[in-house]
Amino acid sequence: MTLHRQTVPNAGQYLESRVTTASSADLQLMLLDGALRFARKAQSSWDDPAHAGEVHQLLLRVVDVMEAATMGVAESTDPIAQRLEEQYAFLFREFAAVSMGYDRAQFDRAVELLAFERETWRLACEKARGTSAESAGAEPAAPSVVEAPPRRRPLAPPIDAPLPSGGFSMQV
Repeated sequence: MTLHRQTVPNAGQYLESRVTTASSADLQLMLLDGALRFARKAQSSWDDPAHAGEVHQLLLRVVDVMEAATMGVAESTDPIAQRLEEQYAFLFREFAAVSMGYDRAQFDRAVELLAFERETWRLACEKARGTSAESAGAEPAAPSVVEAPPRRRPLAPPIDAPLPSGGFSMQV
């Protein structure tokens, strides 16, 4: 009798699977979760000079994630999505300023606002799921954010523009 080893997907495969099957609302929640996780990790290492480089890298990751969250709602003409875009853009600017100036009070306020945004979005997703499940008796649906394709601005650089380097990862 031969025993076959069942392969367990690694964290990267699991995350990729979650991302490819998630609704747009769940993707936004995942972005906010990631940004908050990176921000809190930076917050816990902030006062240790030995971790200054790590803190800076974590701040840059928060900035990258907030840029992605902003772009995730930027395509919609829905008034709620436009408000989210403004709020996410504000957080993007706050974390970018912190990464350049290292103002602890500004950083703590930005983390607090990010935590509030994340919790608000989580509650909205839960409410949307509960409402649709109760009314239809079917699988709950998450709120939709990115639905109106008319773009207000181009999302990609012109073809002759140099490609940006870098990127971000949701993994720590």
